[in-house]
Amino acid sequence: MVTSTKKENILEYLSQHWVVISTSILLFSTALGFLFSKVYFGMFSVEFLHFAELPDLVSLLLINYSFFLSAIPILGLFWFAHKAGNISSSHPSDEEVVVKLSWKERVAAFFLMIILLLIVALPFIVTTGKANAIKSGNVKYYSLVYGKPEHKLQCVNLVGSTTSNYIFWERSKTEAVIIPKNQVVEIRVVVPEPPKGSRNEHPARYFERLDKWEIILKKQCGV
Repeated sequence: MVTSTKKENILEYLSQHWVVISTSILLFSTALGFLFSKVYFGMFSVEFLHFAELPDLVSLLLINYSFFLSAIPILGLFWFAHKAGNISSSHPSDEEVVVKLSWKERVAAFFLMIILLLIVALPFIVTTGKANAIKSGNVKYYSLVYGKPEHKLQCVNLVGSTTSNYIFWERSKTEAVIIPKNQVVEIRVVVPEPPKGSRNEHPARYFERLDKWEIILKKQCGV
């Protein structure tokens, strides 16, 4: 149970160190965003930072859930460091100090480490899964007309976009294609996403939808 005195101590500590704490959260989240973007776009041999602009970096930070979740372990680490510093300062400088945690604090520290690991690990799993889905063709297919004179791309998959560019995956050539947005004349979906759901719960219904999707894919893209 957190007493009013402890709450006051925590709030006082946060008010005194909010600049350092918020900067740490910002730097940690930004580093994760860069890392995940590099890993994801790197799977398509695209260097994200070569095409990213300042608005992309800001939006990357804001939509990155780690920006919010990372506040939890970072605040916890700062608080434990504060606690250890208070205990150490109450002893002579030449005395060895062992910081002992209560069982509640040990449980809290354990969950903080779990949260930190999840913040780092989950985006890798999600981005890798998304990249593999695109490369295997289990996503939407687009057709677009761009440039002057006009060029056409048929049955490509959208990898992502920046402020100024679309990044598509052309499966027929197994390579990424980067198209400036201001050159796009028309873009449309030619094949929708494949059916979602569990094939185990309603197998007949799932495979019926999958067969229809594959027919559309073959008709539009010849795949």
